[in-house]
Order: sequence, then C-alpha cells, then structure tokens
Amino acid sequence: MRPVGKKVFMQGGVCYNEAVPVAMAAATGKKIIVPPHPGLVGAFGVALMVKENLINGLLTEQDFNLENLINKQVRYLDTFICEGTKEKCDRRCPIRIIEVSGKKFPFGGACNKYENVRLSLNIDRNKYIYTSERERIVYSLDNNEGNQTVGISKSFALNTLFPLFSTFFRSLGYKIVLPDESDHEGWDRKKSEFCFPVELSHGYMLDLLKKNPDYIFLPAIRGMQVENSEENSVYCPFVQSEPNWLLGSFEELQRKRVLTDFFDFSDGIYKEEQKFIALAKTLGKGREEARRAFQEGIKALNHSKTRIKEIGKRFLKNLEVSEFGVVIFGRAYNAFAGDANMGIPEKLASRGIPVVTFDALPFEQEEGYENMYWAWGEMNLKAARYVKKHPKLFALYITNFSCGPDSFIISFFRSILGKKPSLILELDSHTSDAGVETRIEAFVDVVKSFINTKVSLTEPSPPKRPRMISGNGINKVETPDGQLLPLTDPSIKIVIPTMGEFGAQLMAASMKYVGMNTHVLPRPTELEFKLGKSNSLAKECLPLHLTLGSLIRYLNEHKSDDSTVMFFMPDTRGPCRFGQYSKYIDLWLDKNRVKNVGLFSLNSDNAYGGIGVRPRLRIWTSMTLADEFYNVENALLTLASDRNEAMEVIKKSRETMLESMRRDSYAELMKKVETISEEIARVPLKDDYESTPRVLLTGEIYVRNDEFSRKSLELFFADNDIILHVSPIHEWIYYLDYIFLKKYISSNSTPLKRGIKHVDIFAKRRIEKHIKKTLEKTGLYDAHLVDIESMVNSSKDFLNPRLTGEAILTLGAALFETIDRYDGVVSIGPFGCMPTRIAESIVERGLEHQRNNSNEMKRQVFQAVGNLPILFFESDGNPLTPTIESRLESFVVQVKRVKSYLLNVNKH
Repeated sequence: MRPVGKKVFMQGGVCYNEAVPVAMAAATGKKIIVPPHPGLVGAFGVALMVKENLINGLLTEQDFNLENLINKQVRYLDTFICEGTKEKCDRRCPIRIIEVSGKKFPFGGACNKYENVRLSLNIDRNKYIYTSERERIVYSLDNNEGNQTVGISKSFALNTLFPLFSTFFRSLGYKIVLPDESDHEGWDRKKSEFCFPVELSHGYMLDLLKKNPDYIFLPAIRGMQVENSEENSVYCPFVQSEPNWLLGSFEELQRKRVLTDFFDFSDGIYKEEQKFIALAKTLGKGREEARRAFQEGIKALNHSKTRIKEIGKRFLKNLEVSEFGVVIFGRAYNAFAGDANMGIPEKLASRGIPVVTFDALPFEQEEGYENMYWAWGEMNLKAARYVKKHPKLFALYITNFSCGPDSFIISFFRSILGKKPSLILELDSHTSDAGVETRIEAFVDVVKSFINTKVSLTEPSPPKRPRMISGNGINKVETPDGQLLPLTDPSIKIVIPTMGEFGAQLMAASMKYVGMNTHVLPRPTELEFKLGKSNSLAKECLPLHLTLGSLIRYLNEHKSDDSTVMFFMPDTRGPCRFGQYSKYIDLWLDKNRVKNVGLFSLNSDNAYGGIGVRPRLRIWTSMTLADEFYNVENALLTLASDRNEAMEVIKKSRETMLESMRRDSYAELMKKVETISEEIARVPLKDDYESTPRVLLTGEIYVRNDEFSRKSLELFFADNDIILHVSPIHEWIYYLDYIFLKKYISSNSTPLKRGIKHVDIFAKRRIEKHIKKTLEKTGLYDAHLVDIESMVNSSKDFLNPRLTGEAILTLGAALFETIDRYDGVVSIGPFGCMPTRIAESIVERGLEHQRNNSNEMKRQVFQAVGNLPILFFESDGNPLTPTIESRLESFVVQVKRVKSYLLNVNKH
C-alpha cells in the first residue's frame, strides 16, 4: 500500500458499508474522513465538469424536470447474449434489458454498442477499430495440412513471432494446432503468484494438451531486436523461462514430445539459423530442407510486419477526418490480444474513436531510452515519443497487476508524454468491465477538454547535474559547471546506501583507503520506506523504495552541503528490474530539479571507476569479509551463553575491522582478523557449532542482506536455536564472472578480455580462501568456497542457465546446498520479484528429481522426513504477516527434524 497523508478522504458508494472505512483506518493507521453522502461525490464532480464546459462553451444550457426524473420507475428484465453480427464479434456479451418508465433499453457489453442504440447513434465500430486485424494477420494459417501435428501456444512472444515458427513447421510438412482459449482450469496449475499473462499461458497449455497434438513446441525466447536501438533488447524473465515453469506445472508434458530451444533474436533472426536446423533434425529432417523452411518462416514474419504497418497507414489516413485517435500501448500478449485486453479497443471504436496498436505506427526512427534493455519497453517508449509529437494521437497503456517491467516503464512512459493526457489501465483476471468502462469515459472527456483548451506541451529542461565521464579506463566526474574531477577529489562525496549495514561501512572504508571521500547512509527504517514509496508509483520493488528513500532523507538532512554528491548505485543490463533503479533515480532527481547529485557505479563497463586493480581487490576484500563475518556473528548470537556479551564482542570486532580497512595494508588487516577470530573462539557457548541446525537465507540479493527488508530473521532463528547464514554478495560477483566466460553476456568478448577475467578470478579466489580459512579459527564457521558451476549444474535441468539472473542461483542454492551444508533453505525476495517467483515455481520439480536421483544421504532424508525444508516468501517492507510467521514456525520444526535425523545417522 502506498503511504498516505495524516487525514484520508474516502468517498464512493462502498462507504455506506461502515465496515469498509473502519477497515481502511485499521490498515493505514490514519483518520478516515467520509462525507455525509459518499455515493454522491462523483455526481458533484460531474456537476462541476458541466459547469466548466458551460463556461468554455462546450455545452449549451437545457431544462430538466427533477420531479419527473425522481419518479421514473426502473425495472430489470431479461438478459440476452449479443451475437455481434454486424461487428463480427465473438465475445458473446450478456446484455441486460432495463425498463425505464415503460421504455426498454439494452445495457452492458464490452463495447459501447448498446449505449449507441440508446442514444440513437449509428456508429459502425468496424470503421474505427484497427486492432482486431493484427491478430488475424499474426495467427493466419493458410495451407495448414500435414500427417502429424505440432501444437503452438498463443502466449507471450508468439503474439508476434507466430508466423516465423508456424511457417517453419508447416514448410517441414506439419499441421499446426492452436489453442482455442485459455482454459481457466490451467490457471490453477501455476506454482507461484504469477502475473495475468502467465495465467493465460497456463490456460493455453491445458487447452493444447486436451487437443493432444503429436508434438508441442515450447520455445524459450531471450529477446528480440529493436530497430534503431543500441540496447540489449531482452524479454522479461517470465517469457524467457516459460518452458521451465510450464514443465513444472504440467506433468502431462513429461509424457509428450516437446520441441524446445533457447532462442535469442536480439541480434536478428538470421543468427539463430542453426537452432532451427537442430530443431528440424530432431524431427528427422535434413539440413537443406530445414534451411528452406527457416527462410520461409522469416519471409512470413516479415510479411506479417509489413501488413501490420499497412494497418497503421490506413489508421493515420482515417485520423485526418477524425477528432483524435487512441494508440494502444503495452505488450502484444497483454495489450493487443483479445483474450487479455478486455475488449478495450472495441470500447473506444464503438464510440467512434479510431484505435490502433502502437506497433502499426512508424515509430522506429524515434530516440530510445537509456539502458531500456527490455525489448517491449524500448518499443513502447520510442512509440511514446512518436505519439507525443502527433497532435491527434493519445496513448492508452494496458498493463497487468504485479508486472515487473511496467512498474518502471510506466514512469518513463509518463515522463515522455509529459502534459499530454494518457490512460494507464491495470488488468488481471479479476478486473471488472464496469470499472474499465468508467475510466475510458473519463479519459475520452479529458482528451476532448485538452484538445479544446490547447494546452502547451513545453516543459522546462532539467538542470545540469554531475555525471561520470569514462574514457581510456579512467573515470572522472563532470560537474555542472564543466569541471572534470577525479573520484578522489575532496569536493566529491560518494554516498553509499546500505545493503547490509556492516557491508556498506566496510566497503566505504575500503574506498577511503584508496582516497575517496565516502559517506554511508544508515540502515533503512520505516521513514526511508515511506519516503521511497511516496516518491514513486509504489509498484516498483522494495529495494528501489529503500534506496530512493535513503537518498531523499539524506538530501532533506543535508540541504546546506555544497559537495558534489555521487550516489553509489550498481547497474546491470537486465533482464531483472535492478538495472532500472539508477534510471528511475535519475528521473526523480531531474523532476525534483536536484542540481548537485549524480550517480556512480562500479562495473566492467566503466572500468570499475578507473580505480585500478589493487583498489578493486581492496573493495573485494571488504565485501568478502563482511559477507562471511556476518555468518560468524549469527552463529555467535545463536550459541553464546551470554548474548549481551556476544554482541559486545561483535561490536568491538566490527570497529577494529573498519579502522583497519581504512588504514592498514592487506597483511596487517588479516592479522587483526586472525586476532578477532581467536577472541571469538574464547567466548563461552551453550552448545557446539556442529550439532546446531543451520539454515541458508538466499533469494534476491538486496532483500536477503538488508536488515529492514528481512525483518531480523537472524534473531528469529537464533531465538529458535538455529544458525542463519546468508548467501554472500561475492557469490553474485562470481556469477557475473561465470556468465561472462560462458558468453551468456558479452558474447563478442575477446580472448584477451576473457584471459584478464581468469586472472581477476584467480586473485579474488586467493583472497576469498584466505579470509574464510582465517574465520574458521572462530570454531563457528566452516570454510567452503563459492562454487557457481555446481550450483548452476544442480538446477540446469530445470531452468536454462542462459536465463541470467538470480533465479538460477536461488534454485541452485535450494537444490545444491540443502542437506550437504544446510538443514533448510529460505528464499526471500521483494514483492513481485520475477526471479524469486520463477525459482519457486520450479523448485518442486527439482526436489522430485532429487528424491529419485540424489546421493544416498538425501534419499534417506526424503524417506525419513518427507520434502526437504525449503521456504519461499516475499517481503513488501511491512511487518511479516501471520501467514508467513506461521510458515516460519512450521519450517523451524522441519529443520530441527532434519538435523536430528542427520545426527542420529552420523552416530551410527
């Protein structure tokens, strides 16, 4: 829930049920003010709009007899089904007959057809709708014949790429089978709280399975090339992992002949020719036959794109004689598909408003959006620039509840359109048709008012802010007045938000060691949480809210500071949302006209800030030391006879390491760490380390490390005599190295760069080993090196490693670490986290495989205690719900059962 003010005004007919505002007061902790007649506030608003339109000359005065209006008798009669004959519509909407003072009126339906009947308006919807033809073009199946059948879904990327794949298989002699509908029974098969398009995918798959084709084609598609764009152009993680979570949901697929591969079209279709040839080979077809079929598929895809652009030309021609037109934005699979968009294009067309999908317009030459690595996001934002410039075009963006990419894209979309009216409609399987209808009516009124008042779209340019300038391996800060300063200049302050308090402090100390002026923000609290949510859509993920809120609090408390502030914000290239944090914070700084703050990141693209190899290894040392010392702390909190004494030892140890990290050489630092380890080993314990249950906390990297986000889980487990370890941040760095060397990213990297990477890993590995062996002297820690290869291998049969990101690590931790090193695994992610939900949807399939194919010890545990203790849950920043608390209590019981069993086995 987005933070609200001290007093909340609540209106609407729902308030006549007094329990509703009372519940809102309890949920928000705020005073809720309800007007005497809450159901009439909307009517007052309409009256004010009428008054305004009369003043502006948009309406003329008329007389009404209020007594006659009050005395009208209303009766609700029978319902009939609209056959959609003239419109050629097959939605079959139920239409209610309402009798008012003896006169009958039809009411209802997805479009405005019967409203037009009531108003005696003769509007031919087919003259204004330019969206339906798109679906007919994409799913055209001419000459669909063959002795064997291939089932292809209508989900996700297939809403655009279907001509490519269907023509390929038909050219090989197969008949294509499509689902007729998204079967709602399939929606119940999903294994996590997915978005509406994933529900639709499950429904399509169940419908396909019922049709029993000979083969089912289930592609994973990484991305699609966006014309005139330099960005990465990937799809969201749900699209890339579709085969993986569908195989986890439908056991029937295990018995079907499934055709699949991981396609990446981000560099063009032609580069994936060999995968099509391999696909044909599995069907017993030859190389030349496959090549011809591939060429035919590309021709069909290009032809479909040409025909869609022709629709746009006709739309723009019609627009010349229309007051205005509406462009549908979103993704093809939720905004353009009739199964998903709730008839929104029909609602507009039946009002006489031309409506078209944005991909039919000539938007490709427009400027892209920096670091917009999602293909559909890049296309939407380029098209938004086109619509902004066209005086007769207005945008309607269709999104879905908990859509990860859109939680950021919508803010960028609105910033591009500026003052020009637009409508965002968030749909899911529970959205009411009446609510959509009301919002469309309001949108149309706003657009007409905008056209008549001729509002200027000119907006002031944002102020110049500090920015990083990279070149020749050296980074400098360009100040607003044009100076170029090194990061070590005293006037530059590097402000670091926390992702684990001690880790941030230790990292800042390592940066001070190399001459940087650093300032560490305090760990987030409720204040940062509220500041972040109230300065955003509140739909983004929790880490964005906390880091943004931390920055805002810092700016509020340091208004007189004239330093050039560089806010430390790591960056990525997708497919998760993390790479958009910096872009959103940039947008916020521009909108709020903040002049002295820029963003700073350490990554391979900016030569790690140009700070050199030895300083980089210093930062690596701080990161690894913080990760592993935290695990020692948790063991001490759990096992110490006197917890207060343990906390004093921890506090003193931290202070010593921070001071040493700021001043000492690596050798001197490690001597002090060794002394600390020996001091901790002398702390009296109430139990021994080896016999105490241990749990691994994994999942999204920020939430698992941030104290506010994870809600002090370490103390919960310590109170239950369980040691909590947290998957380390340096695990993620090793993973980035791994996918670089595997060419999952930077596929064009040179042998020299990969050689340098091997040297870099060797140096980091030596430091990791040294730190872990030293901390092992505490007696509260088992040293084992991060093993990315084994983690990925343990889960690669269930999740394609080419889907880069945290999902494979979360799944790998659950399958690789449990029993071998830990007695249970908890995966935590921010609400709506895509990688976390993917891992959750697949883990059951991985556990079932382990039940039958793992080592003897794991099979014994399965047999003795049932499933391994693995718990997934999400954090939205609020206190843990009673449901989550109950699940944690059950998890504790399971963990202790596993540990008890293992101890008994080891005794014998």
